[in-house]
Amino acid sequence: MKRKTNLALRIGPAQSNGMSSYDAEIIAASVGASIATAIGIPFEVVTDCKSLHDVITNKNVADFGKKSNMSALQTLAFNCPYIGMIRWTKSHPERRTLVKENWSRDEYGNYMADRIAAGDWLAVSQCAEVYKVERDMDTILKWLMLEQRWHWIDKHGSIITDTISARVKQQKMNDYLEARDQYRAIRGNAPIWKGTKSKFASLQFELVGKSIGEVARCVRIIWE
Repeated sequence: MKRKTNLALRIGPAQSNGMSSYDAEIIAASVGASIATAIGIPFEVVTDCKSLHDVITNKNVADFGKKSNMSALQTLAFNCPYIGMIRWTKSHPERRTLVKENWSRDEYGNYMADRIAAGDWLAVSQCAEVYKVERDMDTILKWLMLEQRWHWIDKHGSIITDTISARVKQQKMNDYLEARDQYRAIRGNAPIWKGTKSKFASLQFELVGKSIGEVARCVRIIWE
């Protein structure tokens, strides 16, 4: 493999909550495409996120509107006007073969991206020479959205990456859990509800498609 100096941008965690791994995939791809576009060099975006690849290559505006991170998706789509500019590749080549000489360029890139995300610079240096840059997610989001379409921010000035309806639901959930702990404190009990996640239990009860009465019964079981 011919060794060249490569730019390795590691994006740290955001101060705001609620960002999923899918959100991070979209933003990372958007940043890469934006940097390459600004420099003015030919490029391709290679991702191991099949969902991201499918939604971008579909380019259905109505579908974008149903997604969180619509602004980041639009930025990525704007910088990748041709379908061939974004490709999908399998993840974790090291799990298929440890002989790196047999890896393709995409597999090398995928492995290095994972190692960069983990901050494993020693493993990265064994594959290629890199120029390291590290930024936190809030800084990246502000740069990415600075001159793009409308977006939302929270009271702390951090850009909201999920949909407004999802953020409202999450805030109502947080308020509910805090209230339950306050009632426990009145009774002299220690708080136990803050940070509770109900998504897995909700999936197990298969709430979608149930009647209002059945949903209410299941929700009481979930929380009790």
